[in-house]
Amino acid sequence: MSKVQSPKLGGPQVEGDVRCLGGARRRSGRTGQASCAHFARHTSASSFGRLRVQNLETTDLAKINRFEEILGWQKARELTRQIYSISASAAFGKDWGLRDQIRRAAVSVLSNIAEGYERGGDKEFAHFLTVAKGSVGEIRSQLYVALDQQYLSKSQFEALHDQTCEISRLLSGLTTYLQTSELKGPKFRTRP
Repeated sequence: MSKVQSPKLGGPQVEGDVRCLGGARRRSGRTGQASCAHFARHTSASSFGRLRVQNLETTDLAKINRFEEILGWQKARELTRQIYSISASAAFGKDWGLRDQIRRAAVSVLSNIAEGYERGGDKEFAHFLTVAKGSVGEIRSQLYVALDQQYLSKSQFEALHDQTCEISRLLSGLTTYLQTSELKGPKFRTRP
């Protein structure tokens, strides 16, 4: 299978069959991006509580046993670190209302992914992922305010904006998977 970097999403473009979430196979064109390749490369779930990740670059299957292993959470953590750093600058720091709101929204993304995962139910996890995705949208909107007030440079804005879009796509893909999967969370498993 050949791989080429996707100019639009940053994910791989693949030729041939791609194993998608839940084990389904999708066919992609020679230069078309597989419909699930980008998401499957980053995160997937096939047994909730023991999420399975199919990394198309290494074709390894790994189990995720902790929310810290979910790529969406890892990227949200990095975004939160950057938001805190940038919002500590002199001009941004003086606008305590915006500073506090964008920081709370960033922390909300991390917290909702973690809480949803730890609750142990697939539907609850999907719900908390949608709340986290809403917080990502809130951050993106507040970045426009910060740009308009000249608290951010255009390049800082674009980098943070791109990160929020990527996190949003990851959360959306995982939410969709959880909503369409027949898998249940560990709290619904019967004990022997």
